[in-house]
Amino acid sequence: MRRLNKIFKPEEPELLSYHNNYLRELSLKIMRTRDRQLLKDVHRWFEVDLRGVGVIPDPTTYFLMIQASLKEPVAKKAQRTVRRYLQFAKEAGLRDEVMKVMLEFMDEQDFGRVTSVSHTAVVDLSLSKICLDCSYV
Repeated sequence: MRRLNKIFKPEEPELLSYHNNYLRELSLKIMRTRDRQLLKDVHRWFEVDLRGVGVIPDPTTYFLMIQASLKEPVAKKAQRTVRRYLQFAKEAGLRDEVMKVMLEFMDEQDFGRVTSVSHTAVVDLSLSKICLDCSYV
């Protein structure tokens, strides 16, 4: 990824796509192995190799970071980290889009954990999901 950061300009969509693909694979590995060191490395990667070089995360990036963070075995640390990425998304004006991605791709148990961390972020979107499932709306 560091080589790609040197090849592409931070604002090029291809670079973000490569970062998201990399993050997706790391996130899957974390979910399979529960490797805490890899999880720490992912958080460092987000700060140094993504944001540190000027790549602007999109809703998929935040979703993947939240999904990986939920695999932290220490509940308080997982909650704090999830809140942190939700706050980053909110500051970037992407909170609603991140929540929509989570509604689409996250299982109910993980989505429930996110909602327990940040009730205010999901109340309106939870209602939207219910309406989207209604054929008469």
